[in-house]
Amino acid sequence: MKYYFDMETTGLNPHFEDAEILTTQFMDNDGNFKVFTRWELSEKDLIEKTQNFFVDINFRQRAYPTYNPIFTYNGGFDFHYLMGRIGYLFNEKEKRVLHNTMIRYSKHCDLLQFNNGYYVSLQKLVNKHNIKRKTNFMGSDIYELYKKQEYESIINHAYDDVNILKQLVNNYGYGGRFL
Repeated sequence: MKYYFDMETTGLNPHFEDAEILTTQFMDNDGNFKVFTRWELSEKDLIEKTQNFFVDINFRQRAYPTYNPIFTYNGGFDFHYLMGRIGYLFNEKEKRVLHNTMIRYSKHCDLLQFNNGYYVSLQKLVNKHNIKRKTNFMGSDIYELYKKQEYESIINHAYDDVNILKQLVNNYGYGGRFL
C-alpha cells in the first residue's frame, strides 16, 4: 500500500517561539484521508497520533517493519520541522522512539527529487498537470486561516495536498524509480 503524507505549520522554522505543527495528514492509495489537527489536540498529542499512524503503516502488528512507501513533496522540510518540534516537546527517550518510528523505520520518497534537481513548487506541478484543487489557498495562507479559526479551509487544503501527491504518483509517474 502507498501512503501520502504532508503537514501544515505556523511557519518555516520549528525553533521560533510561535512555531507549531497545525496538521498532519495522510492519504492511502485507496483515497482514505486521515488528518490530525492542532485545534482538536495539543501539539504533543498531534505528534503522538502521527507517530501511531506511522507505526500502523509500517508494522501492522508485526515485530518488523513492512516498509510501505510514504510519499511527500518537500518532505525534507516536513520531517525537519517535525523533528524540531519533537526536540522541544519530548524527553530524550521519547525522541529516539519517535525518530525511529517516523524516520528510521519508514520508507520515504520525496517527489521533489524527481524535478531534475530543481525546486519546483507543488502549485507549478498542479498547473502543469491541470490538477483540480478544492481550495486556492497556499501553504503560506494556513497560519492566517488558523488565526481566523477557518479550520474547514485548512482541512480542505490538507486534503488537496495529499490528494495531489497521490495523483502525481499514480497518474503522472512521479516516484516511479522509487517503487
